[in-house]
Amino acid sequence: MERSLLKKVLRTARRGDLRSLWEGMISRLQIPIPETVEVITEEKSPCWLISSETRQMFRLTESNYAPVIDASRLTLQSETNAEQIEVPIIGIHHSDSVSLRQIESDSGKILAETSIEIDHSFDYPPVLWQTFDLACDDRAVTIQISADDAESSWDVIPAHLFELDRRTELASTKLGCPAIIPERPQPPILLISIDALRYDCQEELRPMIDELEPDAIFPSEPRTQGTWTPPSHASMFTGTHPGKHGYVGWGEGKGDKRPIDPDLTTIPELLSDAGYKCSGLVSHTRILPEFGFGRGFHRFYSDRMSFADWITRSSDAKASVNTLIDWIEKDLNKREHSLFYFLHVFDPHYPYIPPTESLDSPTIDFTKPKRYWSQREAARGDNWSYLDGARGDLDIDPHLSEEMKSWYAKSVTYTANQIAKLLQYLKRAGLFDHALILITGDHGEEFGERGFTTHNSLYDENIRPFMAIKPPADSDWDSREQVDAIDFLPTIAELVNAEVPKHCDGTALQTDDHNGIRITERIYPDWYNVAVESDGIKGIFTYESNYPDRPCRDGIERGPQLSEYYRLERVRSGNYGEADIAPRQKNKLQTIIEEFVVDTMKEYTADVTASQPSSETMSHLKDLGYK
Repeated sequence: MERSLLKKVLRTARRGDLRSLWEGMISRLQIPIPETVEVITEEKSPCWLISSETRQMFRLTESNYAPVIDASRLTLQSETNAEQIEVPIIGIHHSDSVSLRQIESDSGKILAETSIEIDHSFDYPPVLWQTFDLACDDRAVTIQISADDAESSWDVIPAHLFELDRRTELASTKLGCPAIIPERPQPPILLISIDALRYDCQEELRPMIDELEPDAIFPSEPRTQGTWTPPSHASMFTGTHPGKHGYVGWGEGKGDKRPIDPDLTTIPELLSDAGYKCSGLVSHTRILPEFGFGRGFHRFYSDRMSFADWITRSSDAKASVNTLIDWIEKDLNKREHSLFYFLHVFDPHYPYIPPTESLDSPTIDFTKPKRYWSQREAARGDNWSYLDGARGDLDIDPHLSEEMKSWYAKSVTYTANQIAKLLQYLKRAGLFDHALILITGDHGEEFGERGFTTHNSLYDENIRPFMAIKPPADSDWDSREQVDAIDFLPTIAELVNAEVPKHCDGTALQTDDHNGIRITERIYPDWYNVAVESDGIKGIFTYESNYPDRPCRDGIERGPQLSEYYRLERVRSGNYGEADIAPRQKNKLQTIIEEFVVDTMKEYTADVTASQPSSETMSHLKDLGYK
């Protein structure tokens, strides 16, 4: 054995990494390694299933996730009000043959059967869908799967060597969580999140806006409830503020390795119960099923955009939109309604580099984003906190900062062109008119305008994202200027005649129930910062941190470390200076926040901590500015 190889083996053995040793050995012997899948989360099944088996979210490949029923059969309620059911078969290539049967639950009578013989010379998708007409209108129906396992050259390999992690198991053919096709048509719903999208990008978004007009509503005062991707998306999905849903970011500080509170219903869970087939495609590793974002989805794909993709464009908004269109085309073969798609694209985010063909400068310097970041870090110093940003400017080369903002604008335009292509496809497919389409930034982006960069503050550059709402054609919705991201869930619930979850903080756009008070939280290890708006006045209050939760009662009673007050009318005219606010109005805003924090106080401790996705490496996070 080579000396260098022997040293590597000994180092690996000392670490106790038996799996790596085994994989290295069989790789040298050219023996196939068994395919494994990872159980990510355990979730509740749709309400129309009466089976007691657990629904588990599996990661099938680096990018593909699918919900699996931990049993060989499942039973539908007798009054499901569905005409068909789509049944996913997970990992069909692990068997020689697979049979699906629809059985009358009481009598055991076989109502329908599908048999599939597997030719292993072909490649098969991770999930293969089969559709049944539901033969029983008023009786419970059971769907059963049986599979003949394929022989494998690695059957002799000790299986325990591949089960070192309690979440990992050997891959096999399984029954996925089905999607019913309701008798009553329901409008298609699309929720599209564009990362780091500022409100003032209308000119750059013109290709997308042109496809939405005149059917869409463009709120002039949209708000997000979180300051960066994880908490803002969790607020979108649950209709709650970050301090309630609990997902403030993974691994940022002690105690925060927890997903979205599993007791809170998410948009795809609500829609899955209502008979929707739910699909999610994201490009950010912090909004994956590991953190609770897979709940309710029937398919989920991580089209992770890594640092190099800003140059290669292997994964970007264009690739994601093409994948989504492919999904829609496949779904339309089975149904034309009750479809939900969540799309998240990442292109406007740091490092901001647009497609190279849009960089028309005679000199293109791809080192500029990292130079910009280095200047930012040097200006902030080692012990920077929110208070430093609120009290001073950053010493960054203004020309470099303006060029980054220019690159950002070009990336926004590129993204708008891709979303416009999706909207054009929806029109050709006959889905656009009857669809509810929600398009929003998960937050904005700052370029040093008020002492902050990227997405860190509670100023408008960050928490006032662009937003567009295209209601179904037969809707009679008033145009509301104030729309919060937490309003999406109750709006969708009202649309599909579902009960709005009691935990929801938002208000449906179909109603006039909004109380005019708007709150955004920044829950970080350094400080707890919270913005409140009422009657045209905005207050930002900074309290001692109780990360990852809201401040304790004692912290609130000690009062804020910093209080800022602004009149929105002055801010809209470009005057960012603090306003002279009457003491009575100041006290009103602070009282609103104190009651908000104290009345909703809870410490959320997850029974199961979230796991870090394998695709999320520390170097990946550092490249994107998170570490």
